[in-house]
Amino acid sequence: MQDKELRAVILRKLYDQRQRNVIALTASDVGADVPFSEVRRICRQMQHYGLVKYLADDGRKAQVRLLAPGVDAVESRGSKSPVEIQFAPIQNVNIINSSNVVVGHVNVQEVKLSIEKLVAAINQSSGSEEQKEQARSLLSRFLEHPLVTSIAGGLVGLVT
Repeated sequence: MQDKELRAVILRKLYDQRQRNVIALTASDVGADVPFSEVRRICRQMQHYGLVKYLADDGRKAQVRLLAPGVDAVESRGSKSPVEIQFAPIQNVNIINSSNVVVGHVNVQEVKLSIEKLVAAINQSSGSEEQKEQARSLLSRFLEHPLVTSIAGGLVGLVT
């Protein structure tokens, strides 16, 4: 993820809790694959530009205050920011008279991460190599099913 995208994610998290004076921010608040050192670096970067006040951290959690220019940056989707911020595009979806509907592109990412965790758990299990291969084969066949593919996309390549 680029800095301009990380700035957007962090500012959005802070903005959503802006009624609080000091906000605790962890790496898991930002993303599954973002280390805390990156959260710290981006917060300090945004402090340099006057968007936030970086108060302290304990190595796992940063104490941050969102400042008025940071609020303006979020509300203007980055156009009023002194540094580039790239917010995810806004997508509006209207659903009428429907049920059991799932909408969003993030859903595929979550499914991908879940499948990767499942494959890692299979690989680390105490089963024999034959059992592990059988489990991975069944998972691949499941992911190749047309209905699953239409819902989750082509994720079969994750099973190795």
